[in-house]
Amino acid sequence: MSAVLRLISINELRPDRSRFNRALHRKVKQEIYRHGGRVAMWMHPGFSRLHVYDTEGKVRKEWQRSPLMRHTDSNHYQRYCDGLPGFLEQASLPLLLFIEDGQFELTQRWLADKGLADRTLISVVTAKGQPRPLWGNEVEPRNTWTYLRYVLEELSISTVHLFGETGYSHSNKFDGCVGMARDELAKDVFSVVLREELIYPNVSI
Repeated sequence: MSAVLRLISINELRPDRSRFNRALHRKVKQEIYRHGGRVAMWMHPGFSRLHVYDTEGKVRKEWQRSPLMRHTDSNHYQRYCDGLPGFLEQASLPLLLFIEDGQFELTQRWLADKGLADRTLISVVTAKGQPRPLWGNEVEPRNTWTYLRYVLEELSISTVHLFGETGYSHSNKFDGCVGMARDELAKDVFSVVLREELIYPNVSI
């Protein structure tokens, strides 16, 4: 049985909050510095396995009318998942995991056999069906991305390698949760690298 992954909550790394863990912040910052300010950011890992496809690979009822389903299927998703371990093994960067509110345990179990046990893993809880970070009642919804950028800057992050679910092209724009996150992160000092080979479904609609 796979061991439960140890994930660091982003709340432990917020310098202006009571849960701030100074020693942990210093350790994570040193790890990021060791990688030249680079981190990987995985948007909604396992989202399609948990929400879009059932255990037989069929599209769940609530997703059957989605335009995306005309361009992808469970076999496409399986090939996508099969390509993840190679990248995760090669890129030892600290990894930020964006996990939907209420899906933490399911996502943690899905990640358990992905070879991440020795990595620095930081969890960021997002709104359901959105990439927007949640901070409880402490940060207004319109300021959530600004606040995340502040927390990331305090960790000396300069470059983000962004991938995950979902991302697709629409009307000459890269959209979906991955696309929205890229747009928000790029508003500040971050260099955002889209790892297109690791984005699902990465189609044009």
